This record gives sequence, C-alpha cells and structure tokens, in this order.
Amino acid sequence: MITLLLVFLVIFWVFGYLSVPGLPPKKIVLFTFREKPVTLWDALIFLVIVWAIGMLPGPLQAIGGALIILWLLGAVGVINIVNFQAIVIFALIIGLLLHLLKVL
Repeated sequence: MITLLLVFLVIFWVFGYLSVPGLPPKKIVLFTFREKPVTLWDALIFLVIVWAIGMLPGPLQAIGGALIILWLLGAVGVINIVNFQAIVIFALIIGLLLHLLKVL
C-alpha cells in the first residue's frame, strides 16, 4: 500500500511541474488565497500526503504532520522560499522511500 502511495505522490509531483501533451493543463485553479492560486495538482498532492501520514508509524506521523503544515504554508504563500513546496514534497518522497526500504 505504501508503494502505491509513493507512486501516486511521485506521479502527481512530476505532472505538477511537467507539461505532457494530451493531458489536461496543469494549472487548473480551484481558488485563490492571498493572491496565490491553489491548483488541482496542489489539492491532489495534499490528499495523497494526508493519506501517507495516516499510514505511517507514530514518530513518522508527527514529522509528516509538521511537513504538511509547512507545505500548506508554502502553498498559500505564507512562507515565501523559492521552491519550498517542491523541497517539502521531495523530503516526504524520500522519507516514504526510506520507510519502504526499512531504513527508518
């Protein structure tokens, strides 16, 4: 199940940054918050991250919860660091991969 989750997260993350001909546009804006558009890909990634946090063991759930709060703050523009959302998603992907490989 974690493998499926990791695959979904990687696919949504990659397609959020790449434009693939034949697929719907990546910038489907659902709403704006503080002059920053929140897209469909942001919402899908958020749902997969919440799903991931629910599957992780206790200590990793706390770390994942903190990362999702940071990701949300970056998504709505409160934290204005260049590519902050990408860094947080990458950290979650690496953490899930390490958990899957039984390193953590």
